[in-house]
Amino acid sequence: MLYNRLDFHMSVFISYEELKELNPESYMLIYCLPRSKIPAQHVPGSFLFYIEDDPDLFIKESASVELDSNKAIVCYGTGDRMEYSCKAYWGFRAAGATNIHVLLGGFKLFKNTNIELSDGAPPLLKKRTGNKLQFDRNLVMTSQDFLKKQVIYHQIFYLDAVPFNMIDIRGNILTQNQVSQNLSQRGFSIIPDRAAIVHGAMAGLLALLLKYLDYESVAIVIGDTKTITEKAETSRLTYSAHEGQKNNDSSLVSKSFLGIDISHYTTQLPESEKIQESGRTEHTCYCTVM
Repeated sequence: MLYNRLDFHMSVFISYEELKELNPESYMLIYCLPRSKIPAQHVPGSFLFYIEDDPDLFIKESASVELDSNKAIVCYGTGDRMEYSCKAYWGFRAAGATNIHVLLGGFKLFKNTNIELSDGAPPLLKKRTGNKLQFDRNLVMTSQDFLKKQVIYHQIFYLDAVPFNMIDIRGNILTQNQVSQNLSQRGFSIIPDRAAIVHGAMAGLLALLLKYLDYESVAIVIGDTKTITEKAETSRLTYSAHEGQKNNDSSLVSKSFLGIDISHYTTQLPESEKIQESGRTEHTCYCTVM
């Protein structure tokens, strides 16, 4: 039995098995790739959306494509990282789309099925005629947007690598409890009643995991984010970072100048501020500016 759009599940993630149960007429399948990659094959019925590196160009393209409001949007990338499909999710979401989902595992799943793949690239998503959509730059912001933003008592997260295997042996997303435990074990101390802003190469994925955990106020920063932690000079922030590689600096909090050095970012704080190191793992330091 194939289900229509009204029966579509509410999770931001969808497995291949769940996708098979949907009527193909009920959703748009969008292949999300960086501009530098030319696909050799694609899933029949897909559309192509290139993910631009330049933040302003990414925002422009996300707001100018035509999405069918009567269908669900299913984004897929090349594999497990889901970097580009998650970024596309946030771009479409900021442009006003609501029924959007990311396919777990991406294109490589289709290679292991009996689906006959089509050669070459799928057709590009059509551009809207007339005015572009309004883009919510509080939901998806550039680093310049972030520096202008009033950030008080926010949580700031950084992620540049997939922190753990989030897909079980059946191809489904881990349970909410399992995802929460995995994030906690990797130093992400999430405070439920604080708004979260995520930056780094895998910001889109971490932000979607937070949405999956039912956190409503989540936003991402795209592009160069080297200036993000400078906001700690004038704000009360909690900051967590995960790089996916060992940081050889064993002293992330310097008592001499009260600076926070997390994932090669450095913030200078007034000596009157108190810094509490809440936890540390091999890749992560979690600090709170008191």
